Amino acid sequence: MDLGSFRTFDLGYYKLLLKQRGIFWSDAALTTTGATKEKIEPLVYGLLEVFFNEFGCSMEKLGRVEVKPGEEGDIRRHCAGVN
Repeated sequence: MDLGSFRTFDLGYYKLLLKQRGIFWSDAALTTTGATKEKIEPLVYGLLEVFFNEFGCSMEKLGRVEVKPGEEGDIRRHCAGVN
């Protein structure tokens, strides 16, 4: 997501988030409150292994979010906007 590491997954994007240079508003929102920023900074500036472990756990958690069926859900026709 950042030009410096377009072929790898590393901390570059998250370091940009902390500098308020994120791409997605949902990601940038993680750095706008003290509570979430306090959790992110140690991961970004700490050991890479710890970050990867926490990221993996968050992806597992996200994978448990259920898809809303039928009329309850909404599939975007264009990712940049709401239908």
